[in-house]
Amino acid sequence: MQPVTTSNAESPDASQIAVDELRAGDRVSLTTSDGATHDLTVIEVDDQVLRGADCEGCSPIAIPVSGIASLDVERVDVLRSAGVILSVVIVIALIQGPNFSPGL
Repeated sequence: MQPVTTSNAESPDASQIAVDELRAGDRVSLTTSDGATHDLTVIEVDDQVLRGADCEGCSPIAIPVSGIASLDVERVDVLRSAGVILSVVIVIALIQGPNFSPGL
């Protein structure tokens, strides 16, 4: 995963900017203003609340956006991942050489 946004929110505006960039499926590590830490997968986010779960099938929790002190976002770069996978497949194919059956 690639870190996309890191915001140590000194003010509500900085926290709001980072939250505005979130989308469902993003993995976040956040610290609330009372010092609690959470590692969550975002389910939904709006101007007031971030909803997420720490595991698949776990009950979601709601965290007020105004209570987020720091926020780190990790997002999978689909294009980069696909490029790496395609490159590995090509290298393996080149190493093995052509595997044509005679008569085809």
